[in-house]
Amino acid sequence: MIEGYNLRFSPGMAKVDFMFGLEDCSNVIAKLKKGANLKVLAERIETNKIWLFIETPKESLVSDRQSFDFEFSRQQVRGWVSDKFVVYQ
Repeated sequence: MIEGYNLRFSPGMAKVDFMFGLEDCSNVIAKLKKGANLKVLAERIETNKIWLFIETPKESLVSDRQSFDFEFSRQQVRGWVSDKFVVYQ
């Protein structure tokens, strides 16, 4: 995975009305560190892309690039990523 890979609250890259996104009209909620360990919980297969619903520790996030705060120290982060730069092990 590349540094700063987008973690999204929903699969897809269409413009959305979401006031807590990192970028205007986007569903990006955080950026992931390079080499982050992800647990795949589900996948959505589309015509030209596969989306993975993942869970990862908050330490996997680029700390200054997220649109929310964590209240619990052991809370896992869940969201959607494209499988384009994900390496399966």
